[in-house]
Amino acid sequence: MALPKTFTGGETLFAEDLNGNFEALDTRLVTAESDIDTNALNLANASNLTSGTIPAARFPANTIVQVKTFSFDTAFIQSFADSTPIIVPNFKLAITPQFADSKILVDTTLAVSSANSESYSSQMYRKIGAGSEVFNHDIARIIRGVASTYEIRHSVVHMTRNYLDTPATTEEVTYQVYVKSSGPGASLSVNRSQIEEDRKSNSHITLYEVKA
Repeated sequence: MALPKTFTGGETLFAEDLNGNFEALDTRLVTAESDIDTNALNLANASNLTSGTIPAARFPANTIVQVKTFSFDTAFIQSFADSTPIIVPNFKLAITPQFADSKILVDTTLAVSSANSESYSSQMYRKIGAGSEVFNHDIARIIRGVASTYEIRHSVVHMTRNYLDTPATTEEVTYQVYVKSSGPGASLSVNRSQIEEDRKSNSHITLYEVKA
């Protein structure tokens, strides 16, 4: 690109000299506008960010980073030989935290029905990555006492509880629900009435990753 002609005084100005200066200026302006347009296209924003990692500093404390939810509709009746916790098959949910210091808010709703006076509780087991399932939390006392059992066996009760977990990892974390009885010979229904098979409901798990 030709440099614009400069004048130090005493020269005679010609139109062609001025035109040359203006043409050079126009070229510079066109180049500058093109650079601005290119930068605007490459500017990262919420609408075009498709890769990379957002710095932790961009998430204020207590920000909900992500949410996972699962509705469990399998209906069955579970008998207990003793007080050993028994897995609720497929009633589980996994989440992969984006930050190692995040908390996981575990929110559960268990739909149950009972035919006797035993005391029942639900428990959560947790597995990190390819590790083993280990006991993580007592979610709730579900049903207890003779007075409540007659009506409860004809209906479905929804027991909702939540707790805040600290897995301290960015590996996948899986939460699996178990149920247990205080004694043998007990019978607990999940997602259906103990007596009427057609009286059904759903259970739920929701996981919230909360930035520390």
